[in-house]
Amino acid sequence: MSTPPAKRFKASPQRTVLLVRHGEGQHQLKKAAAKAVQIDAKLGPALTPLGVQQAQKAAQLLSDVLQRISEETGDASPPLVVSSNLVRAVHTAMLVAPMGAEVVVQPLLRERISFSCDEPSELEALRSWIEAQQNLAEVQLHLYEEALLEFVAGASPSETAHAAYIRDCYAWDLIGEKQNKAKLKERAEAMTAWVESQDAQVIVLVGHACFLNMITGDKDWLDNAEVRCYAVSDGSWSRSGRFVMPKAQLPAVRPPAAWAPGVQVPAVRPFAAWAPGAQVPAVRPLAAWAPGCLGPVAKAATPRPRGSLAMVFGARPPG
Repeated sequence: MSTPPAKRFKASPQRTVLLVRHGEGQHQLKKAAAKAVQIDAKLGPALTPLGVQQAQKAAQLLSDVLQRISEETGDASPPLVVSSNLVRAVHTAMLVAPMGAEVVVQPLLRERISFSCDEPSELEALRSWIEAQQNLAEVQLHLYEEALLEFVAGASPSETAHAAYIRDCYAWDLIGEKQNKAKLKERAEAMTAWVESQDAQVIVLVGHACFLNMITGDKDWLDNAEVRCYAVSDGSWSRSGRFVMPKAQLPAVRPPAAWAPGVQVPAVRPFAAWAPGAQVPAVRPLAAWAPGCLGPVAKAATPRPRGSLAMVFGARPPG
């Protein structure tokens, strides 16, 4: 089982939690732009140039809010910055982390998995990618390493520990083709309990639209690089009125110069790229697919392996 129960973590007093959705990812590109990028099979969708700009804008907003929190509380210590184990969230976290803060990769924060674009990055590929980055925050991978340990012995001779882990993710999050709401709720509660068990009084979570809303209970969708502020206590989340956090003003259209020329087309095509008259796969209705994902993968029982919480800062209107 890849998700620890919430009762393993001991809660501590109320804390401030800032939520940040990752910047635009390669899997969210449309039409011609989607044909101009190559998605790394081991890392999964990375940030686009626009996604990097969005994360940098979020970093400015986050810095302003952290400064206001520091002035109010008198505590200037850096926050705990936590990311999912998907490269687009890790990169966003490294860009928004303030000086002196490290990024901790927490597998519990991964996206709700339904599609190949939701799959966590392979550990060693992620480690190599992090090591290649310069002038960004340090990243701790020990929680991801620990999460994979149970799959090292459990993997079959024909699959890697990562493939076994991905298979478990599908089995955990899906029942057939539908979301396993009970298990997703259990993972969201475990993530909340982990947050409340940390010593830091200010925590930044960098993750994904679907699962972040499952954690907080919010209904309005997070935009790319949107920042929301919460207080978390006794397992419940809510936005408070002390800090009102407007959405960052971000460019709506990616400049053509930001598209990488000459790279290979991703293996999974968006619907707009299908030939007229081609039949749509019957895995699930189009309306049920998550925005921005490139298409369905196999059912939970046979996922396609890819190799070797009630007080919160900042009430804001929906949208």
